[in-house]
Amino acid sequence: MLTKRYKLINNITGWVVFVIALVTYWLTLEPTASYWDCGEFIIQADKLEVGHPPGNPIFMLTARFFANFAPNSQMISVMVNAMSGLLSALTILLLFWTITHLVRRLVVSDKRKSELSLSRYLIIMGSGVVGALAYCWSDTFWFSAVEGEVYAFSSFCTALVFWLILKWENRADEPHSDKYLILIAYVIGISVAVHLLNLLCIPAIVLIFAYRKYKNMDLVKSLIALVISFVIIALVLFGLVPGFIKMAQRFELLFVNGFHMSFNSGALFYAILTACVFIWALFELWRQKSATLIKVSFLVAVTLSGMLFFGNGWWFGWLLTAALAAWLFIRAGRPLPVRALSLVMWSIAVIFVGYSSYALILIRSSADTPMNQNSPDNVFDLAAYLNREQYGENPLIYGETLYSSPQKKLVGVTTDTVTYREDGSPVIVNYPYYQQVVEKGKPLYAKGVKDAEPKSEYGFLSTAEQASNAANAMRGGDYYVKRDYKSEIKMNPELNMLFPRIYSRMHRDAYKQWVNLDTTSSNLKEIYAVDATTGEKIPETDLQGEPFINQMTGTVNYPQKYGYRPTFWQNFSYFYNYQLVHMYMRYFMWNFAGRQNDVLNQKGELDAGNWISGIPFIDNARLGDQSLLPDDLGKNNQGHNVYFMLPLILGLLGLIWQAFKGKRGIEQFWVVFFLFFMTGIAIVLYLNQPPNQPRERDYAFAGSFYAYAIWIGMGVAGLWSVIRFFIGSRKRASASV
Repeated sequence: MLTKRYKLINNITGWVVFVIALVTYWLTLEPTASYWDCGEFIIQADKLEVGHPPGNPIFMLTARFFANFAPNSQMISVMVNAMSGLLSALTILLLFWTITHLVRRLVVSDKRKSELSLSRYLIIMGSGVVGALAYCWSDTFWFSAVEGEVYAFSSFCTALVFWLILKWENRADEPHSDKYLILIAYVIGISVAVHLLNLLCIPAIVLIFAYRKYKNMDLVKSLIALVISFVIIALVLFGLVPGFIKMAQRFELLFVNGFHMSFNSGALFYAILTACVFIWALFELWRQKSATLIKVSFLVAVTLSGMLFFGNGWWFGWLLTAALAAWLFIRAGRPLPVRALSLVMWSIAVIFVGYSSYALILIRSSADTPMNQNSPDNVFDLAAYLNREQYGENPLIYGETLYSSPQKKLVGVTTDTVTYREDGSPVIVNYPYYQQVVEKGKPLYAKGVKDAEPKSEYGFLSTAEQASNAANAMRGGDYYVKRDYKSEIKMNPELNMLFPRIYSRMHRDAYKQWVNLDTTSSNLKEIYAVDATTGEKIPETDLQGEPFINQMTGTVNYPQKYGYRPTFWQNFSYFYNYQLVHMYMRYFMWNFAGRQNDVLNQKGELDAGNWISGIPFIDNARLGDQSLLPDDLGKNNQGHNVYFMLPLILGLLGLIWQAFKGKRGIEQFWVVFFLFFMTGIAIVLYLNQPPNQPRERDYAFAGSFYAYAIWIGMGVAGLWSVIRFFIGSRKRASASV
C-alpha cells in the first residue's frame, strides 16, 4: 500500500532529480545547430517546412511552439535545443519513478500497511537516484539531450509509456484502470509521428499486463504473451500505420478521378468518415443496447482503419476482415467481450488521432515551402514518403547476398561464324541475348500534368490503363494518372540465403575488414536464367568466361556462370564482429565503462572511438598502451571518459538481484530484459547495417541504455543485500564463537 508519506518523498525526490537533469542539460546546450540532421529539424520548427522521410509532424509542432519564445532568429536553434533538454529531463524524472516502483515491489510486501523504515526509504530512493542520474550523465543520452534532434523526444515517449503501464499496474483492479492503457495507445500514436522506436516497448508492456492480470503465468504463457505482443507490433507497424494511407488512397481516387473533385478531397472525406464511424462504434460500445450494432460498428471501424490490409494487395485484408466478422457474429452463445472490444476500439481511435498529425505534412507540402523534400502533397506521394521508399530495402531474414546480381531471362540467341576448319566447315559461336527479370509490383499514381503522358519503363501499363489516363487528361481539372507499376528486379535466387548480413555490393571491400571472405568450392553456386518462351530454368552463360569448342557440334560455347554465396558462418561472423560488437556493444560500453575519444571509428582503428575502462590491464591488452596516445586522442579529448566499469558492474549486480528476487523478481527481469533487447539488439538485427557508416549510430540504442539504467538503480538494492548478507554472516560467526 502506498502511504501519503511515501508518495510525498517519492515525488519530491523525483522532482529534485528532474531539476538536476534540467540544469545539467540547459547549462550544456548546443548554442546553434549540431552536425547532421539538427539544422534541418530546426528549419522545420521555425517555418514548419517538410524534411526528409518519414517526417515527424509532432516534433515539428512541439518545436515550433518552443521556437515562438525565441527573442530573435539567432535564438531559434537554442529554443529547439532547450526543448530537447526539457524532454530529456522529464525522461530522467520518469526513469526515477520507474526504478522506485520496481524496487519497492521487490523489497516491500503488498500486504504491508505500516510506514516504511528509514533503511527501506534509503534503498528505494537511492536506487532511483543512482539509476536516473547514471542515465542522465551517460554519454549517448546527454549528447542527444542538448541538440535539436528527434531522439530526445522519442526517449521521452518511451519512458512515458513504460511509466504509464507501471501506473496501470498499481491500479489494475480499479474500475476505470483501462484509461491508462488507452493513454498508452495515444502516446504510441503520437510517438509514431516522432519516431517509430516507441513501438519496441510493446513486448514489455504486454508482459506487465499479463503478469498483473494472470496469476499463474509460466514459461509457455509468457511466450504466448510475447507472440501476442509481436502481433500487436505488426498490426500497428504494418497494418494500422500504412493502412490509414492505403484506405485514403482509395477514397482519393474515387473522389478526384470518379467525382471530378479537387486533390485531397477524397482523403479529407475519408478522415471525416472514419472519425464518425469511430465515434459511432464507441457510442454503441458505451450504451450496450444492441449486440448487433456493436458488432457491425466495430467491424466497419476496423475495416475503415485499414489495419487488416497488410502489403500491397487487398485479398489478404479482406480475408482477415471476413475472419473478424465470423468471430464477431458466430459466437455460439458466448457473451460478447464488450470491455475488450471497447479497449481495442479506443486504442485504434486514439492512434488514429495521433497519426492524423501527418496531415501537417500534406498541408505544408501543398503550400510549397522552401524546403519541401519529396513534395508529399498528396496521399500517393505521402505513402512513398512514409514508407521511406527512396532509401531502398535491406534483406533481413532471407534475401540477396554480396555477389547477387539480377536474374536474367533468355530472349534470343545470335550466331556468328568466327573461322573455318581445314575442311571448310564453319566454326560457329552462339551469343545468348539476356534481359533482366523485372516483376510487376504495386501501381504507382501521380498528379496529372497537362500534355504529359506517362510512359511505362517496362511496358507494364495496359492499353486500357493508358486510355483511362488519356480520358482523365482530356476532361481537365484535377486528376491522377497511373504512371506505372513499381518495377521489382528479381535477383539470382541461387545466391539467396537465410540471415543475409553480407549483401551490399557497394561495400564489397569494406566487408573484408571485418570478416574473412575467402571463397571455396563449397560456396560456389551455379547460376540459372529463365527461358522467356517456356519459363523453364536454363543455365546462364558466362560471357566473361573463356569459350571452348564443342567437338561434337563444332560450335564455340561459353561456360555456365557461377557465383559465390557467403557461408552462414561468414554472415554470422560479420554480424558478430561489426553489427553487434562494433555497432552496439562498443556504444553500450561507452556509456557504462568509458570512451576513448570522439573520433569516428569506421574500420576498427585502435586509436579512434573505442570503449575503454580506465583500467590499464584491460584497455592495453585490447588497444595497446593507452598512455602513449597523443593527448588530443586521449585524456584531453572532449569525448574522453573513464568510469572504471563501475556503472557496468552495478548494473550486472542489479540484474542478478532482480532475477533472483522470487517470482515477482524474475517476472520483472523479463520485462526489463525485453525492453533492453527490443530497443538494442533487435534494432541491430533490423537495421542490418553495411560497414563504413558515415557517423556513429549510438543514438539509435538510447532505449536499450535506458533499460540498463534500471538495472544500475537496482544495483543499489543488490549492493545493500550483499552488505546485509556479509554483516549477518559475521554476526552469526561471532555468536557461534
